[in-house]
Amino acid sequence: ATIDGQTPAGGNGVFTYQWQSSTDSTNWTNIAGATGEDYQPPVAAANVFYRRVTTSNACSVNSNGVKLTVNALPTGSLSAPASICQYESATILFTATSGTGPFRVRATITAPGGGVININQLVNGNGPSTIATIPANSTPGTYTVVFTSLEDSIGCTQTAGLNTVTIVVNPQPNVTV
Repeated sequence: ATIDGQTPAGGNGVFTYQWQSSTDSTNWTNIAGATGEDYQPPVAAANVFYRRVTTSNACSVNSNGVKLTVNALPTGSLSAPASICQYESATILFTATSGTGPFRVRATITAPGGGVININQLVNGNGPSTIATIPANSTPGTYTVVFTSLEDSIGCTQTAGLNTVTIVVNPQPNVTV
C-alpha cells in the first residue's frame, strides 16, 4: 500500500523529503532512496512505523508516524472421506487453523467425466464446517476437491499451500435374487 504523503504548504514552496522507518515509533532510520512525496513500503515481515521528514528553507518537520500492520495469512484445510459407496453422500469439511473469521472458502470439485462445481462459501466459525456435499447416487469415480483460496474477515487471502482432497465414489453392486 502506498503511503500518501500529501502536498505540504508553507516554507518557501520548495520541499525535499526523506522517509524514515522504525520498529518502535521512537528510534527512526532514514530509508535509502525514499525521497518522494509518497512512499511505497516493501513487503514487511513485521509491524513497521513510517514517517516523512519534510524540509523547506533549511527547516524540517516530521510527520506523524504511520503504523503498517502486517497480518498473518489465514490457514485452514479441507477434509472428506477417502471413499464412499454410490448410495452414500460425502461431506466436505473446512477447518481454520489461523486467521480471523468469518472465512470465505473457495474450492472446485472436478467430477468423473470432467464436470466442475465451484464452491464459494462464507464460513462463520473455525469449523469443522460443511462447505459442500457429494450427494448420494452420484456418478461412480474419482472426485477431486481443490482448495483454491481462503480469505479472512480482514481481507487477507491465502492461495498457496492449500490442500486437495480426493473422494472415490465406488459403484453400487447389482444384486438379483
